[in-house]
Amino acid sequence: MDVLVLMGSPRKEGNTATLLVPFLDELAARGHRVKHVVLHGMTIQACIECFHCQKTLDAPGCGLQDDMDALFLDILAADVIVWATPIFTWFCPPEMKAAMDRLFCLSKTYNELPDPPRLLKGKRLALISTYGADATTGPDLFEAAMRRECTYAHMVFAGHLGVRDVHGLQDFFSAEAKDAARSFARALDRGECQERFLP
Repeated sequence: MDVLVLMGSPRKEGNTATLLVPFLDELAARGHRVKHVVLHGMTIQACIECFHCQKTLDAPGCGLQDDMDALFLDILAADVIVWATPIFTWFCPPEMKAAMDRLFCLSKTYNELPDPPRLLKGKRLALISTYGADATTGPDLFEAAMRRECTYAHMVFAGHLGVRDVHGLQDFFSAEAKDAARSFARALDRGECQERFLP
């Protein structure tokens, strides 16, 4: 299984990055091919809704040229796409949101075709989030948006692991957090949809 992990945090050693370590280790131990991409620092322009992409049915066709060109290839090659992010004001940081918006070019829905190509169809999408509020008022809106994206792009929602920051970075080094991250990786390995939030 090819797994693409897109990390949206601006901190390369922060809460989200720490939680990813046991998750990535478990996937690798199970023989999966994993690519880990840190979005912060990449050049990802905002979608300008020019609809240039809708003229090409079998490829992204985006009219913008930046680091998304390579990222599109990674996304199309993946079986599972994991969006790993801190929650800032109820959503992900700007680089990740820009990348998400640019995925519009992979669904060719503005061609008046009876069955428009959706290049992400059948791929699994999973979430890993870190946040300060509780699970019902922190990552809930982010998950709702990503579930809607799955419906639009004909992807499969593959679960959500969320860990709350109560005591700082130590919460993400805890045995419970590490176990949850490994368990989430095992669920992806088995094709199960797991939702777990700590604490």
